[in-house]
Amino acid sequence: MEQIELIDHRVKRTAYNVKRTASWTLLLIALLTSCSPKTIPPPSGPPVVVAPGPKPEPVPEKRYVANIALALPFQLDKITTKTIQQKDLTRATLALDFYQGFQFALDSLAAKGTDFKVEVLDSRDNGTHAATLARSAAVQAADLIIGPVYPAEIKAFSASADLRNKVIVSPLAAAMPTEFNNPKLLSMNNSVDQHATKLTDFIRTNYSAGVTNLILVNTRKTVDETFAAPIRKAFVESKLSFTEVPNMVGIESKLSKTKVNVVLITSFDRPFVLLSVNGLYKFRESYKIDLFGHPNWTKLANLEIEKMQGLNTRITSSYLVDYQSLAVKRFVAAYKRTYKQEPSEYAFKGFDAGYFFGGLLAKYGNDYLRLLPTEKYEGLHTNFQFKNSAAVGYTNAYLMMLRYKGFEMLVEE
Repeated sequence: MEQIELIDHRVKRTAYNVKRTASWTLLLIALLTSCSPKTIPPPSGPPVVVAPGPKPEPVPEKRYVANIALALPFQLDKITTKTIQQKDLTRATLALDFYQGFQFALDSLAAKGTDFKVEVLDSRDNGTHAATLARSAAVQAADLIIGPVYPAEIKAFSASADLRNKVIVSPLAAAMPTEFNNPKLLSMNNSVDQHATKLTDFIRTNYSAGVTNLILVNTRKTVDETFAAPIRKAFVESKLSFTEVPNMVGIESKLSKTKVNVVLITSFDRPFVLLSVNGLYKFRESYKIDLFGHPNWTKLANLEIEKMQGLNTRITSSYLVDYQSLAVKRFVAAYKRTYKQEPSEYAFKGFDAGYFFGGLLAKYGNDYLRLLPTEKYEGLHTNFQFKNSAAVGYTNAYLMMLRYKGFEMLVEE
């Protein structure tokens, strides 16, 4: 995939069907009042001479216009332009941030010569409404469909949509692709099974069985078992010997002084994680401990970096924003100038989705799906390399192993 190039949004803005504003309130009003499509017409050629004389100049071919349907949960049905409150803005934050990042990407691509027609649709976080949207003319005419976001919406939408030679891009859901039973689903986020496989492969590759004491800390709560189950299965299939415990009570009796103690905690409940990390940290001088955690630990506040680093903590992750990279610095600066706020996680995800898939449409037109598996993309928050399976559709094969080191999180392949 080509290198990311950002235009200066102070100088040039490209046409889009939803008016851009710096204020979330004004943007919500704009979305409510101006969601009609705007087509960017192809450039007209010079007049054709019909009188005797020089041969007429050929009329230029019609430029390709990429049609995109973007379905996000703005939930505009719950507000009116006269009663917008902070809770309405909070409810729409995810959709707004993703939309703004997505728009930023398409503006940058359009500046290089591709026209986009984008229908912004409010999925409302409602399965019934999502099913209705799936049958709309905007979706039927789209070359690419991005959204809906939440699992219930995705299920209803994909059950009603006539996809033919296009896919539904699931931009944020981390649910298992098998839940949707749709070979035309493209999942940007990695599934819990992918995280479990990445973690198990890393342990099997980097730790010798004879000198490793493997401990799985699993409360057996449903939410924790979701992550623990595929890990346990992978351990058994890989013939890795391990001990499973429900908490830190008596954990010292499970530790070995002659082996590396590889401890996996499957919970992302903040109090439980803090208690567990504190419990392990006090043994660090007597035992060699390498800690592995849940992917959602990146979202937990107030984890003590010193303790995480002292335990050689690693987690798998679908994304990491390197704020020292030039591309990220340029995006952050331009985004702040435009929207008067820092880009959130969802703004980064919206940009990478827009730049990758918009770039595919610009490069291949509506034949992008056939060539999708050949494309690689290095983005602002993650990389994309999609693989296709008849059982689960298209999944992103790229997944990171992050390690706490130097008081920050670094990618460790």
